[in-house]
Amino acid sequence: MKTAKTITFLCTMLLLATIAQGQDKVMRVHSGGNVVYAANTSQVDSITFRDGALKYPKEIPFEDYSLASTSCQWINIGFEEVIVINSDYELKNYIQCTDGSYPEIDFSKYTLLLAGGGGTFGINAIEKQLRQISISEYSLLVDITRNATAVAQGWFISIKILKLPQNNAVTLGVNDHH
Repeated sequence: MKTAKTITFLCTMLLLATIAQGQDKVMRVHSGGNVVYAANTSQVDSITFRDGALKYPKEIPFEDYSLASTSCQWINIGFEEVIVINSDYELKNYIQCTDGSYPEIDFSKYTLLLAGGGGTFGINAIEKQLRQISISEYSLLVDITRNATAVAQGWFISIKILKLPQNNAVTLGVNDHH
């Protein structure tokens, strides 16, 4: 059965290469019980193998990126949007440090995601989740639990993830509740 998985893998790579070149093809690959479909696409919406190797949506691990204990602060951050940063050059548009240095990121391996928003009450907790919903689409989900404090309090998150290709999209979903 190893041959069937190898054939399926190679066909999947051929499919992804065809799609990456912008060709609009219909392809169905069936080998060893594994099925791959793509129809009239410029991107693959879903690839599912019986053994679960690739399946969307899937949760993506991340690490918080903090400016605590530094001389830095975030600047130019919009509300209710995700900012995708893939280089030091891009990062310099959103960070300001009095000593001129900030916590380093190896942008050859990582991408930094920034998001923020406002609110009319205090915050008890913020939970976040990053999900890959297709080959080139991600969704950053933020769950904000508010308290009864009548203080306008905004929220902000910065997370470091494995490098995203340049053309991938990250959307923001916010659940703001008491």
